[in-house]
Amino acid sequence: TPQALEAEQSVLGSMLIDERCVPDVVGMLQPEDFYLRQNREIYETIYTMFNFSEKIDPVTVLNKMKERGVYDEQRSYDYIAQLLKITPTAANVKQYCTIVHDKSLLRALATASSEITEMVYDGVGTAQEMLEDGHPEAVVRNRELIQRTLRLPPLGFADRDFPHRRRYPVGLQPFHAVRRGIRGIHDH
Repeated sequence: TPQALEAEQSVLGSMLIDERCVPDVVGMLQPEDFYLRQNREIYETIYTMFNFSEKIDPVTVLNKMKERGVYDEQRSYDYIAQLLKITPTAANVKQYCTIVHDKSLLRALATASSEITEMVYDGVGTAQEMLEDGHPEAVVRNRELIQRTLRLPPLGFADRDFPHRRRYPVGLQPFHAVRRGIRGIHDH
């Protein structure tokens, strides 16, 4: 099974070391992208805390895990400590996320292909019927799985990446804005 447990651990460790990287991670990964259940539960905890603008650090995450009922008295504290120890820096978190996402995509593709292959060999209908309405649950489930893993950048990413750019309705840009765009956004 495609997985990268070290990358998963490094993503979590990065978020625990430096909560400033949490928005980047949340923008790149979903809880389902984590292979190991324990990693997924920690990520879901951090994800929830982020959505409620709560402080994220090892102590608050462990406390929230207890509240959510996913804290294991035997392992959670030691595992969080291990995540902090094995993650040297949060500077590479985007690379770790890319690895985790790629492995998630490979798992999704494997699942989709095996389910569709099973439908084909079971002779459940023609190709057209299978794609359109013969067995929509499997095809739709796999289509959604693949679409989830083939995420496009979120809408509005240009606003975040180019905060100084002026906005004009398409087709209505004045000449000076077009010329400025050619010369550079900071030229006046």
